[in-house]
Amino acid sequence: MIISTGVVALVMTTVVAAMSVSLHSAVISQSKGLATKYTQEGIEYFRTQRNLMGWESFLQQLQESSVFCLAELSYTETGGLENLPERACTSTEFVDEKDRFQRNAYVTYSEVEGQQIITVNIEVTWEDSGRPLKSNAAIELRNNFLAQYDPPEFVPSPLPPSPIPTPVPTPIPTPSPSPSPLPSPSPSPIPPPLPSGAVVAFSGGSCPSGWVELTSLRGRMLIGTNPTASGGISARSLGQTGGAETHTLTIAELPSHSHGGGATSDPVGVAGVTFNTAGAMTGSGWGLLTAPSGLRWAPGGIANTGGGGAHNNMMPFISLLYCVRS
Repeated sequence: MIISTGVVALVMTTVVAAMSVSLHSAVISQSKGLATKYTQEGIEYFRTQRNLMGWESFLQQLQESSVFCLAELSYTETGGLENLPERACTSTEFVDEKDRFQRNAYVTYSEVEGQQIITVNIEVTWEDSGRPLKSNAAIELRNNFLAQYDPPEFVPSPLPPSPIPTPVPTPIPTPSPSPSPLPSPSPSPIPPPLPSGAVVAFSGGSCPSGWVELTSLRGRMLIGTNPTASGGISARSLGQTGGAETHTLTIAELPSHSHGGGATSDPVGVAGVTFNTAGAMTGSGWGLLTAPSGLRWAPGGIANTGGGGAHNNMMPFISLLYCVRS
């Protein structure tokens, strides 16, 4: 029983160690991928600076050997190389947000057979479990062409070999019955095409393949059919047209309104006669009779006004091309 327990413990230790090695390898692989990315970004940065600045300005800026911190890549309309710190990155300057990777550019100037050459070596460094790691790449830039480009290279630092536990044979487990195969998923049905006679509005200048313009809709709006008039909605048959862009009001369509009028006051006048005592009419007498003032109607009228023109009968709109499925 004690021997069996020891064997099981050793097997578990071997499995845990294998899992740890596997996880550690995955972390290193991910870190190598990021380091390669940051290295290639640095190479591309100097290639772009040469194109933006032009060879003469680029050469003047880098003719003396120097080192630049590439924690951030500065871009401007005329380059951006002048904004880089001309020194190695400090302990607080990193490329990533997790403060793991540092990136420096080492620039050297040389001449070969009268040809001026700028060599840029990009170096990305980081640590893994206390072990320093590095990825670097180099590029040579000349006037109007690229001389040589060395792709990124991963350079691990040596570590003392870790002891590998001696594997212990384990019993082969009895194979489980094979599971039933899962049914293959059915392909999604393809939706049927629009039927013939379908009308669709398009924003292009012509109808797509399989469609023709519905010319009867040029300059017209769509309205639904209505077999029976009800609820204040008129009956509309299929293909019926109507309406107008402008309309001139008739007298019957004018809103209810009123026009003012009046009469003038005018004295009718007076008339008088006298009587004598004998009742005979003479030129003088007494008892003057008068008629009171009254009213009379004076003729008048209201003049016509307005031009009698038509008014705009259109709502706000946008024009589209209506096509019918052939």
